[in-house]
Amino acid sequence: MSRTSPALRPAPDWLRAVIEPQRVQAWSLGEWDVAIRQLRKHRLLARLDCALTRADLHSAVPTPARRHLLAERRLSQARTRAMTWAIARLPGVLEPHRHPLVLLKGAAYVGQGLQIAEGRLPSDLDILVPKSHLADVRLRLAIAGWRASTSARMSGAGAYTGCTLFGSPRMARPRLTRAPWAPL
Repeated sequence: MSRTSPALRPAPDWLRAVIEPQRVQAWSLGEWDVAIRQLRKHRLLARLDCALTRADLHSAVPTPARRHLLAERRLSQARTRAMTWAIARLPGVLEPHRHPLVLLKGAAYVGQGLQIAEGRLPSDLDILVPKSHLADVRLRLAIAGWRASTSARMSGAGAYTGCTLFGSPRMARPRLTRAPWAPL
């Protein structure tokens, strides 16, 4: 009996809808239920909302599903605002360093205002720091009220090190681990 490799299986309809939002027009309420659960689990529900907005297809979404999309959109927007706020404050905290502020991963998308940032659920802010400045940068961030993520990753070879930050002084860690960026 031959098994199909997971890489060769076609993507489920709920996942393909993120790229091809017109697919939702044929969904039943049961299919919406599965899609919402799976997309939320994989942190893609707000991405589907953005795709539906760009395609002007919100009218094809049944009311119960629309509520979930709206809630996830608001969560994404709040977390993106918090990330933007935090990014704007980093240069003041890190002065007088003369090295460029290099944002990594999701922070880079948000910081550059790229379309790929739409619908993301930012959970941490990653920066690239010269190894020679790492101790000073950590100290400056701690003094300013920032804290490292509980799963902070310090990685990198060579002259620069990646530094994952959890939040700025204005961010509070809510009780739910699902939404670590909540403005006060």
